[in-house]
Amino acid sequence: MDMHTLPPELLIGIFKKLPGKDLASIAMTCKKFRETSLVDSIWLFRCIEEYDVGPDEMEGANIESCRDFYTKVLYPYGHLLGVWQPQMGPYGGLVKIQVMAGVLTASRYLVPPDPKVYLPLGVKKVFTIGLSEEGPAEILCLKGNKGSHKLAIKPSPTTPNKEFTIKCCKPENHKSLRKGRINLHELRVWIQEEEGREEGDLFSHEFDHHVELLRMKYMKLNEFDCTCTYKCFDPPHRIDVMPIQPGLFKGTYGGHGIEIIYLTYAENRLQGLKVTGDPNVPASKMSMEVHLDKPMFLTYEQQHTLQGLIELDLDSVRTAPSSRDGDADAAGDAGTSRAWQPFGLPVEVHDRGMDTLRRQTDVRLDRCTHRYFGTGLIAMPGFRDATRTPAHFIVFSEDILGFLWLELRSLSIYSRVAENMWT
Repeated sequence: MDMHTLPPELLIGIFKKLPGKDLASIAMTCKKFRETSLVDSIWLFRCIEEYDVGPDEMEGANIESCRDFYTKVLYPYGHLLGVWQPQMGPYGGLVKIQVMAGVLTASRYLVPPDPKVYLPLGVKKVFTIGLSEEGPAEILCLKGNKGSHKLAIKPSPTTPNKEFTIKCCKPENHKSLRKGRINLHELRVWIQEEEGREEGDLFSHEFDHHVELLRMKYMKLNEFDCTCTYKCFDPPHRIDVMPIQPGLFKGTYGGHGIEIIYLTYAENRLQGLKVTGDPNVPASKMSMEVHLDKPMFLTYEQQHTLQGLIELDLDSVRTAPSSRDGDADAAGDAGTSRAWQPFGLPVEVHDRGMDTLRRQTDVRLDRCTHRYFGTGLIAMPGFRDATRTPAHFIVFSEDILGFLWLELRSLSIYSRVAENMWT
């Protein structure tokens, strides 16, 4: 059958099945195909099919043509949709690019104030890509205090879908160090944004050391304020019959505040990779490694002293009792029953967020579902003398973890990032 004789509604249905990149070529073959290719419902279908961008994501925007939005914004920049890690020295970061009100918007996620891991992440917009009144898409940098201004995006020549670099066209619009000196007011504003603290919380004696670390971070991040490379962050995949599902977690790291790790599995190991880092252990390093072949079931008596935990004979505690020895509870996600075991914290161990979590939420921290031997990565500033130190990995629930650093005499608390980054 000659496609030129098909009724318009059938031709439109056929065009909807074609990739957007092929529609432009077909439109050049004849007048009828060109007119059909201009039907906006075809391009709305392609936006949904290829980029999962529909009317809800475009609502509130001044988009007169889905064809324009597809050809000028989504087709050249749609590969940026997703989660990225900015390469900002040892600090890293977490950025999500999504369509909001008809504009591709890059948002950087900020950790809550230490040690409140139960609070949601803060959000700060970094740049946008949207339709301009004329011509190609308009890319705007949102940093600085002088309003939005132009930004250039350059994909990686070797892996364009995995890496890109942004470069601000007006770096003079950004807050910056003046001859190496810090503007105290700008530093205060930045700390409040970075950590969500109130003015009265800043520069008190309790936070002096932490503020000094933040001052160092502020100075370092200024180096990446105008030019920064982003690397793609792949989504986690569900794994059945595991102690906890992979994903992003906020954790307490002492003077460095709260940092984000990505929990994932590698054979019989569970690994916690740093998404955000610090001068001691930078982003992308393996903060924790958990040996799933070394489970533990401990009594309260065995947890009474730190020295007792250090001297544990793992061979004698690896076999966890059946659910009849503890309170059985449906595991839900794992699809198996879990045996609760008691959890206690030796008096010599410093609590990094456990007490705060207990006071502010209804999470039970006197028992856990799983406990494993593992190691944590520690280092001196500059990632010098890096070494792995013994630790216990504790699962309180699907969303709350503990990591007991034995030699450091401290317990870090981790809370799952509630924001769904990959939808």
